[in-house]
Amino acid sequence: MRHLVTKTSAALAFAMVTQVGSVSAQDVLILAEDVPAGLNYDGPAAAIPSSQQGMVTLLEPLVGYGDGETMDGVIVPDFSSFEGLTRILTVIKGSGMVLHSEGAAWPADFAVPVTFDGAAPVTATLGQGPVRDFNLMFDTARCTGTARCSAQAGPALLGTTGQTSILHVISGTVTLTPDAQLLGEGDTVVSDTAPLAYGLHADTCVLAITLQQRA
Repeated sequence: MRHLVTKTSAALAFAMVTQVGSVSAQDVLILAEDVPAGLNYDGPAAAIPSSQQGMVTLLEPLVGYGDGETMDGVIVPDFSSFEGLTRILTVIKGSGMVLHSEGAAWPADFAVPVTFDGAAPVTATLGQGPVRDFNLMFDTARCTGTARCSAQAGPALLGTTGQTSILHVISGTVTLTPDAQLLGEGDTVVSDTAPLAYGLHADTCVLAITLQQRA
């Protein structure tokens, strides 16, 4: 089994942690078939076009802030459009927000994944203060994906053989088995060869993601 621990991760997809209110973005790691592991400009992979595109993708923000306004004249953030991608947004810090699209509105509460079309014209209004969210995006034509949050202490298994499993620690501590590696808040582990076996400590909340490539 290959484990990769990072702050944000993806496979046949990409993910990003963003903060709305006082906006910031943590590091992003792209894992894809056509992007080499070496994404540094100075290394040997710099001459590979896919590696250069990987750097562009890393540096491009996933949330744009346009001039959209509510009926009360309040400026709200506009989400960038990603045609052909499915987007799953999960608030991992803060009280949540309300998403708006084409006259409809729905809540994005803490630790409740929300799935929508990446090309949809979406804006957001905050509830009470800034929020931090984990964004997962994947090519709808190439794979399927699921996301759920869990706070149930004890042993758990994520994914099946042939799937990519991603576990992000929202809060608390997780122990990976069988090597007993500890993960803390903000850590992410990825397994693309076998299911992820882990144990949740008390007062822990995780975001569990699976990605399955279409036949």
